[in-house]
Amino acid sequence: MSLAVLNPRVEDVVGKYIVPVMSESLYETVTADLDSETAIEEPTKGLIKRMRKAAVHLTMAVGAPDFNVRASNGGFTVGEGERVNIASAERVRQYVETRSNDAQYAMDDLIAYLDKHASDTVFIGYLGSAEQRAQYVNFVNDTATMHKYLVTRPGRWVFEQLRTTIEYVEQKYVLPVLCDDLFAHLKNIIAERTKGEDGNLDFGVYMPLMRHIERAVSHYALAYGLNELGLKVTADGGVYRSFYKNANEPNQSSAPTETSGNKQYEFNMKMGGEALSSLKAELMKNATNYPLYAESDCYVLGDKRSAHLDIEEQTKGGLNLIGVK
Repeated sequence: MSLAVLNPRVEDVVGKYIVPVMSESLYETVTADLDSETAIEEPTKGLIKRMRKAAVHLTMAVGAPDFNVRASNGGFTVGEGERVNIASAERVRQYVETRSNDAQYAMDDLIAYLDKHASDTVFIGYLGSAEQRAQYVNFVNDTATMHKYLVTRPGRWVFEQLRTTIEYVEQKYVLPVLCDDLFAHLKNIIAERTKGEDGNLDFGVYMPLMRHIERAVSHYALAYGLNELGLKVTADGGVYRSFYKNANEPNQSSAPTETSGNKQYEFNMKMGGEALSSLKAELMKNATNYPLYAESDCYVLGDKRSAHLDIEEQTKGGLNLIGVK
């Protein structure tokens, strides 16, 4: 396969998937080192190795279906010679799924390496640094929290791609239950990193609510990710983003529904709904323990705003409405 065919895909996946993880500034620093004549030292050398590995797997996962298609004066043809045997659609699918899974491991390795060296002056600007992560104010801010509630184990790269989804489900499902003041109060504790004596975030009297909120958000986020991002679950519980697209199959980015046939989606929506119901039950049963809730419209108005949330109705529509791809 010629570089003329590969290069556009490499540039595409680097710009779309690798640079957002690293940051523009760090990527420019690394590529400048590559262009210079000076010897590249660690940890930059190790970073470049991982960038290349991720780029290879991503390129093959994203571009595989098109690599045997050529444009010529006579139209589109497949293969590069008379003796080439064209792979079946099923073989292409298997290949893309394998490369997609490999890309997930490669990207997780890249992120882990960046995390390990985030304090190194060479890595200034890394978007996953502690300083950068401190800007996130979601109820579920890391894979460790998500793994407490899920049977599956999304890696760091999947999690970073789920951040917008997490924000979406918090607004869609959690906000109507907590009402504005309590929702804002909990978010403010996360934003200010208010910690107790044990070193964990101190939610005070509202701590009993957090396990319900985290569980609901984790399940809902994964459910939407399975449909909106084309996430797949492996036999051992790993999660990866599949780049396989088949024109004869339903659009992977279409809005999820209860009849989508995706058992993983249905399971996680069910678990998210149960967690949300537990949250509402805790609030209603012990409202006096939660002053901001007891004084809110959610409780004062007989919980009309949240008690009768139609979970099935809320699953209609898709993240495409807010620009999630």
